[in-house]
Amino acid sequence: PVVTFIVFVALWEYMHHTGLRTFFDKPGRLLPSLATVVDKSFVNPQPNVRNQLLVSGLGWTTFAALVGLLITIVLGITLAVVMAQASWAERSIYPYLVALQAIPVLAIVPIIYVIFGGGMGSRIFVCVMISIFPIVTNTLFGLTSAEVGQHDLFTLRGASRWTRLV
Repeated sequence: PVVTFIVFVALWEYMHHTGLRTFFDKPGRLLPSLATVVDKSFVNPQPNVRNQLLVSGLGWTTFAALVGLLITIVLGITLAVVMAQASWAERSIYPYLVALQAIPVLAIVPIIYVIFGGGMGSRIFVCVMISIFPIVTNTLFGLTSAEVGQHDLFTLRGASRWTRLV
């Protein structure tokens, strides 16, 4: 990992100094050097509007990601439990989850914008859309991966569906 990081930084510096001009006929200022990025973003002690916008944007992005993840966890676990309890629900819902996973987000951005607007709702929806499939799939796999012997034991002891689920 250290060698890869060093190669990455060296490539970055090369592209800043000569690579953009050589390969793409573009000025080097389009890709500032790592030292410039670190200096202007983190080292420079003078508070300025850019740093405040960076921190503010980071806060709102974190908020959208956490709210989207919370919604996804609740919705995903609920869907997985329903799908684990009823095979007809799994056959009905799972193909739509696969289709949702296969749709490129950029292709439906105009639709998301029309429905939710350009605010926080659209960002949260995109977070949910991206993370719902892995949550449902992994939870469903965990719920359905109990061994047959355990199911037999629960049947012999007269356990209810709720007990089996829990």
